Amino acid sequence: AWPGVCFLYVAASSNQPGIDDHCVQAFHVGAGGALTPHGPLVKLRQRPVHITLDAKSRFLVTAYNIPSNISVHRINSDGTVGEEIAQPVLDTGIYGHQVRFTPSGRSVVR
Repeated sequence: AWPGVCFLYVAASSNQPGIDDHCVQAFHVGAGGALTPHGPLVKLRQRPVHITLDAKSRFLVTAYNIPSNISVHRINSDGTVGEEIAQPVLDTGIYGHQVRFTPSGRSVVR
């Protein structure tokens, strides 16, 4: 989506009981692999265990395992993580831990 520009998307969590400090962030990958934060931290409602992008880098999907759930965030035109896109109630099983886009990019599997 951004010829010649690389971004790395990172999900992080405090992983401390009782502390809800979970987020996702974009980083610009510079010369020699230097990482620079790109845009603000985006807070997540649960502890993330896996993230993925669609092939065109338009959407970031996060998988959560406790409770099993997913969220979808728009990727802004500048490569930063945008707002969450509300989803209907989904059956994500009892212990989801990964999510991937299908080759068409029109759906995800968990």
